[in-house]
Amino acid sequence: MADDFCPLTPEEQVIVLITPAVFRQAQSLIAFCEHCDSENAEFLFDHILDRITGCDPMRTEYILEVPAICPNCRREVFEKTLVVPISFEQDNGDL
Repeated sequence: MADDFCPLTPEEQVIVLITPAVFRQAQSLIAFCEHCDSENAEFLFDHILDRITGCDPMRTEYILEVPAICPNCRREVFEKTLVVPISFEQDNGDL
């Protein structure tokens, strides 16, 4: 059985430094994180960043200058932290 995972070469990867405006918008969309709601946290924080920036999720990695903060438990949220987005919490659908 062939492995479907094919890592990108450095030339194929896109690295995005998150601006303060995008950071504030993304952080405001966090309802809960994996630390305070482990059963419902299903989306990586970088999924929120993908939606805001419009970047290709298959090729993009993000760099945060500082971690986001979960508004519920006040713990740090990094690019790969699982979160519950506010819009998901409100309508039980996609972001």
